[in-house]
Amino acid sequence: DGLHTSFSGELPTLVVHNTDQPGCVSQVTGVLAGRGLNVATLQLNRGGRGGSAVMVIECDQPIPEGMADYLRTLPGIVRCTYLNMGEAD
Repeated sequence: DGLHTSFSGELPTLVVHNTDQPGCVSQVTGVLAGRGLNVATLQLNRGGRGGSAVMVIECDQPIPEGMADYLRTLPGIVRCTYLNMGEAD
């Protein structure tokens, strides 16, 4: 999609592709907070106002099974990928 991101891969990470519209970030972070997950880092990038956007969210805890599937059902979310390449402290 041409959007650039960077992350360490040391923490459980969600890569969320969404449309750039109000509320997408708060929806996703609200779901995470509701499950007791702490966001360690959050990066936002977009191609332009109202276009494609991507959030890279690194969490302190492993992401519960099914969370990426659930996030995909939220309005404005196009794709969500969960990466866990290392163990969280």
